[in-house]
Amino acid sequence: MFTDRANVYKLAVVKLPDGDGDDADGDGDGAVVGHAADPQTAGRRLADFFLGDFLGCRYAQDPDVLTQRFHDATAEWINSDDVPDPATRARYAVALLAEINSARPQVSVREFAREHLAADDRDPYRRAMADAGVPAAAFPKDLALVNNRSTVQMNFESRTYLVTTRDAIAEGIVQVDEDSDPHGTAAVHIRDRLTSVKGRGAPGRRTPPGTQRPASADDRP
Repeated sequence: MFTDRANVYKLAVVKLPDGDGDDADGDGDGAVVGHAADPQTAGRRLADFFLGDFLGCRYAQDPDVLTQRFHDATAEWINSDDVPDPATRARYAVALLAEINSARPQVSVREFAREHLAADDRDPYRRAMADAGVPAAAFPKDLALVNNRSTVQMNFESRTYLVTTRDAIAEGIVQVDEDSDPHGTAAVHIRDRLTSVKGRGAPGRRTPPGTQRPASADDRP
């Protein structure tokens, strides 16, 4: 595309319906199907004016739908029998949340598997994504259907952060009592099975008072 003011480097290749009126993708709606490249935009998204105004097209699968499908299918796989270890499930769930909230302009099943999953888990994950209709190739990230839907992050004055799910709040696993203190502090109660504690200075299990075994002569150096 060569305009009066600047050169606009964009490319599209489309397949038109044939002479019998059959459309290019075979679904009977008379649509054209093609591929487009727009190196002048960030990530893999096309400029809106080029896709809609100039080509008169839309994405074959809308990015917001694909992003939601990636999120939901990945979360379902993490909680499936393919990932039996609770600690691994927790690590993968944090990785999914980080991927969704990252500044990357696109989502890639291949990259997510390579960066976050153990080698033995990558092929089962990619198969699960293919079965769910999530493309292996990267696609533009659009969080319109994901944001404020499944996860909740609570930020506290002490720089403590809690990330949980709306389901956990709805089921009473995580309870927030904002009226428990007249000074405006909130009490957060979590009733669940603790699977792991990681990090430097992580607290260990405390021995209940009165159960300590007194030292004997054999215990002394």
